[in-house]
Amino acid sequence: MPQPREHLMQARRNLHILDQFNFTGCACLDWLVILAFYTVLHWVDAFLATINIHPGNHYERNLEVRARLPAISAHYIRLYAASREARYHARSYQTRRVRYIRTLQNDFAAIRVYFGR
Repeated sequence: MPQPREHLMQARRNLHILDQFNFTGCACLDWLVILAFYTVLHWVDAFLATINIHPGNHYERNLEVRARLPAISAHYIRLYAASREARYHARSYQTRRVRYIRTLQNDFAAIRVYFGR
């Protein structure tokens, strides 16, 4: 089981890449959504690992987020759903969907603030 430090290191690597792109105007918005989700996933897993919880899959993690992190639950679940759409349903997040992209950016920002990153 990865320790909190390992999750935080992975999140930091993801964030380094993510911070180099702009959500508006990027041709690879689907990848940015996926990267944003996996960054917050590692922040969540780092937190859960501190209380000796190591979810084995997204379903278990989503349950833990809803139960233990209600302040960010809606943000996390929306990013999870958007990432899933991009990964499995070839969802293209184009800049013309500005309102939705802004919502996802706000979700990411809220979680980032919550974890002090």
